[in-house]
Order: sequence, then structure tokens, then C-alpha cells
Amino acid sequence: MTEWTPTTCMRCAVGCGHLQQGYTNHYGLDTVRGDASHPVNRGLACQRGIDETANPDGKWLTRPLIREEGTLVPTSWETAIGTVVSCVEDALAESSDGVAVLGSGQQTNEAAYALGKLARGGFGTRYYDANTTLCMASAVTAYYQAFGSDAPPPTYEDIPDARTHVVWGANPAVAHPVMYRWIADSASDDDGELIVVDPVESETVDDADLHAQVDPGTDLAFARAVLAQIVADDAVDREFVAEATTGFEATVDSLPAVEEATETAGVPVETVERVADAMTDSTLVYWGMGVNQSVQGTATSRALIDLCLATGNVRPGSGPFSLTGQANSMGTRVCSSKGTWPGQREFTDPEQRRTVADAWDVPRDRLPDDPGPGPVGIVDAVADGPPEVCWTVATNPVAGMPDAS
Repeated sequence: MTEWTPTTCMRCAVGCGHLQQGYTNHYGLDTVRGDASHPVNRGLACQRGIDETANPDGKWLTRPLIREEGTLVPTSWETAIGTVVSCVEDALAESSDGVAVLGSGQQTNEAAYALGKLARGGFGTRYYDANTTLCMASAVTAYYQAFGSDAPPPTYEDIPDARTHVVWGANPAVAHPVMYRWIADSASDDDGELIVVDPVESETVDDADLHAQVDPGTDLAFARAVLAQIVADDAVDREFVAEATTGFEATVDSLPAVEEATETAGVPVETVERVADAMTDSTLVYWGMGVNQSVQGTATSRALIDLCLATGNVRPGSGPFSLTGQANSMGTRVCSSKGTWPGQREFTDPEQRRTVADAWDVPRDRLPDDPGPGPVGIVDAVADGPPEVCWTVATNPVAGMPDAS
């Protein structure tokens, strides 16, 4: 067997450290296990992560493939790289937007940064984004609107310090098993509580102290009912709201009556009262694709953030915590120059563009003025122009784009 190689599991958003040992005489992995020295999982690893890393669905590629007469056939690295370089050069000769680039939450911070630097500073294309903007588009927009940046305030270190854990439209018991152990451990403390808001009786519900089984499509109504109840109970953290927020009174004025909203959500008023009371403790609100990929995804994400803001739950041990699906969705969104310049620099700010251009030693006018049309717009543009070449990195837009069928 080969030497042990440290790496990161790519099966979910937790980003556990793995150790891998390959075969000596043929391609593939013999053994995969958790890395005890890794700061995230400290040796823990779920069976899904182990199995899907060691035996992924599909073939191991050992050589690059090139299409000849409609069929992909093996070729040499020299031929493959030469073909790519030639195509990119021809496209860039027509326009800096002749090349489109689609990155991924499967990249490390360093790889995401390097790809963004090449796309923006090397090619100068505005047609660059990543698949992280697709699955997380609702949460991304909500975070930008609420905080001015695309980053959840909480981290994994906040989980043990929270008393109330509200899991909303997510099933971390299956989707994020290692992280869920931390949630379950914290919620099992004498003063801990696990609340699940979901139309489905998921595996996470099995451990819940309360299951708020809302009707499908009514997450926003239920969230607004909880906020209305918090206001009615005079449980708003007035000092925090006055110091750290704007627009609170307008939000309160827009709230429905509790009874009306609970009727829409299909739950009793007592359930709303229970959730509202629980949020007066240090609370982490986790949400997933059940919220993000709904037709009211952005509004619901904003409503969950509002619940945290109204109760002062944007401190250590609390906060609005969207659960991503890839191991480095956040790193890609922060480091890769797709929505902001590195260091969370405002993309459209000329001074920030100048700082980045000087640091990269490229002409300032090479950097695009805006972040581009997003992943869906990029794929549409590949069909209609100006991009003549589309470079995808660890992503599959044929399967992942809306209306892919």
C-alpha cells in the first residue's frame, strides 16, 4: 500500500479530514478513515463519507479523454493540455469574455482562489461563477441583504454553547452525520432542546423534543408567526435590535396575526408559542435545501435571520446557520472572486478593483466591472455567445442546472 495521505472528505458540507491509503499496483483507494489530527472531525467519520470516497459511483479516470468523431477516447496529457490552450487562446483572441468558467464547492480555498485569479485576472472574463451560487442562492441573497456579506455568522464552535437547536427544512442526521453528533450532544444536555420544523418525519425528527410539522410550502408563514409571537410576548432583545439593526418596526408592522399565520402553516398556536419561547435562550437556527430551494427560499431565509436578530441570537453560541451541501461552499464563495474580490472586497468598488489588480500585477481595466450573470446566465450565454469555451471544474452543469431535462 501507499503512504497515508491527508485530505478532505467531499461528501457533505462538514469537510471532515480523511486519511487515504492507495493501492501500490493499481489505481484506487484501499483504505479511508477519519483523521484524528484534523480540527473539524478529530478522527470521526461517517460511513457514507468513507464508502463514497473509497468506492465512488462511476469509473476512475487514469488518462484524459478527447472527443474524436463523437466518441471520447484516451489521449496524452500533452495533447489534452495543448488542445485546451489552443481553444482558450482562440476564444480570448475574440474577447476577454470568450471563455466562461464554472467552479465548485469541491475545491479547496487555495484552488478556488487560483481559479478565480485566472478567470478574472488572467482571462478578464465576467462569465465566471460556481455551483455554490445555485444550491445556496436563497441563503446567499438573504445573507447579503441582512449582513452585507455572504457568510453565516456562526461556526461549528458555536454548537456546544447553544441551548436551543432549531433545524428547519433539513435532515442533518443523514446529510451531515458528523456535525449532527455535535448538535445531538448539545441538545441532550439538561438545558438543551432540539426543535425540528419540517413537513417530513425525517431521521432528525426521531431525536427531536418538538416536531413542528408544518404544511408543505408554509415555512415563511410559520417563521413570521414565530416572530409575531416573540413580539407579542415582549421577548424581543430591544437593546440588541436598537444597537445592531435597522428596519425593525417596519418588519413588525408587516407581520400577520399569529392565529392567521398558524392556520396557514397548519399547526396549532401552542407550537408557535413553544418555538418562540425556546428562542429566548441561546439559539442556533439551521436550515437546508427544504428552505433554500423552495419558491419562497430567499424570503424564508430572511425570516429565519430576522428571528435571530429580534432575539439577539447573533452572538457566540447562536445565530442563523445555513447548511450547505459541499465541503467548501463557503470557501468558494469567499475566496474565489466570483461575488466579491478576495477578502470580501466589494466587487463593483473601483478602489477595491485597483487594490486587487495591483496585488495580482495585472492591468486594472482587465478586471470586469461586475460579477457576471450567475451560473444559469453563464450557461445560457454559452449557447448564445459571447463565450466560445466553457471550462467546468468539479461540477456537472448538465445535471445540476434548472430545467436540465
